[in-house]
Amino acid sequence: MRAFAVGCLMLAAPALQAGIYSAAEPSGMRAGPGGRLVELPYVPAFKSFLEERLNAANPATPDQVNGVNTFRGLLKQRVEVPPVGRLAVPQQVARAVDLIRVGRAADAVNLLEARTRDRDPDFVAVVTLAHAYAAKGDWGEAVRCHSLAVFDAQPPSQLPGVLPELTKRYVEIEKTYYPRWLHLRESESGQREGLSEQEVLPLFGPTTQNPSQTPVKWVNDAGQYEPGKFAAGERAKLPPDAVAVVQQLLLWSPDDTRLLWLLAELYSADGQLREADQVFDQCTWGRNFTNRRLLMDHRAIVRDLVAALPAETVDILPADLPVVDVGVADAKKWAELRPQILVGASILFVSAVCLIGLAIRSAARRK
Repeated sequence: MRAFAVGCLMLAAPALQAGIYSAAEPSGMRAGPGGRLVELPYVPAFKSFLEERLNAANPATPDQVNGVNTFRGLLKQRVEVPPVGRLAVPQQVARAVDLIRVGRAADAVNLLEARTRDRDPDFVAVVTLAHAYAAKGDWGEAVRCHSLAVFDAQPPSQLPGVLPELTKRYVEIEKTYYPRWLHLRESESGQREGLSEQEVLPLFGPTTQNPSQTPVKWVNDAGQYEPGKFAAGERAKLPPDAVAVVQQLLLWSPDDTRLLWLLAELYSADGQLREADQVFDQCTWGRNFTNRRLLMDHRAIVRDLVAALPAETVDILPADLPVVDVGVADAKKWAELRPQILVGASILFVSAVCLIGLAIRSAARRK
């Protein structure tokens, strides 16, 4: 029953298209206290959105399912329309985002590289260029462009596709967590030795204000790994919206398994054991990280705890589904689908009534 209810809700709402800044892809993130991000529930919302982005560059991904465009199908429609005339900077950015998504990061770089030579660099354009270089695995150029955006460009008062009250937080992420992720990936690029001893990605801990602070250790007050029991001093190193920050970084870079492992540890520290278990599984069977000893140790501990949990209760309608705005095009699709759903429900209802009537009639005859 829950699956049917969730399916209806997913039909009613457009896919949340969090990503690099483009008006064609509203972020879908809600604002919490103090303008922080609110994390998306792992299932069904975040997991399905992550898979959409992960599969967008895969040529085997269908453009349509049951006559409805997939995420990749919508991207391809936009990308395959040839530009007319010279594109303005916002149009260049929007096209570059689509090119990155469908696996054409090199084309996105060619489109935006000239923006680094503008007298007043456009923040969104240069940040998007940094994302394009990162998607190519050219970490040095990604760091260069991102530094240009952070130090030489003025962030806009409104980022495309982002709620106005979240623009400040996204700029903070660009200035704090995204450059740290870039530097970590640059330092690890080409690493082939010692993967079995790899630690959790040290994204949180050192800050601009406190660069000497040690990275987060995923332990309890006794220094042991214990899901749901997180040392207060280590928790203090995390921002209140740490899960949502990592979710956003993953939606920008969906193939980064190091970030996915970090998300599993955050869920584990918060006591979200079922979510941690699922994400650990994604890291291992889905992404071949079974050669990381620490990840496998943590996964085994979480799995044992999940196995001991009582049976999960289910709601007909989850209360924590993200709130999204339905655009005109999506509202039109829903209007077209709604009669079909109502007709189907009516047929099921009439069939049930008929079956009950036949059963009553048969029972009466036996008497």
